[in-house]
Amino acid sequence: MRNKILFIILFSVYQLTFSQKVKIDSEIEIEETKLETKIGNQKFLIGTSVDNKDIDSLVISIVKFGGGPGIKLTITDSIIPKIYFWADYGKFNGKNEVEYGLKYYSLTLNKTNFKIGDTLMGKVEFLSKPIKHLQKKSELYFKGEIMHIIGTNIKVIGKKRTLYKN
Repeated sequence: MRNKILFIILFSVYQLTFSQKVKIDSEIEIEETKLETKIGNQKFLIGTSVDNKDIDSLVISIVKFGGGPGIKLTITDSIIPKIYFWADYGKFNGKNEVEYGLKYYSLTLNKTNFKIGDTLMGKVEFLSKPIKHLQKKSELYFKGEIMHIIGTNIKVIGKKRTLYKN
């Protein structure tokens, strides 16, 4: 009986350690967001980033300027990644955004604790579950590098980048 309990404990620790999808690499260096997005046969880059820093949480959104698909990272004691669509009006049953479930994700960040002025850098790969209202129940796929300065909004239109303080 004692061996069985020990085995269960060791197996649980192994699962928690090696199934982690968020990695920390303090040596990572990213100069700008270049996030390739794919919906069905369409491919495009997104790079606009905004944040909402509270006392106990940080939400960073990387989106297509003007509306469309994006990713969101909610950072508290843990990191919660999300995929969503947004619009600047109540397009989704009166709401500005709708979230979709993740089928897979991989995320490497430079750190997990941020204050105003810090730079978040990372590499991401997200894949949504099939989305019913999209053509052929397509999946949203994001892969690339992200960079965001906490306390700012970085607007990207074409090749022009503009930095705004929150």
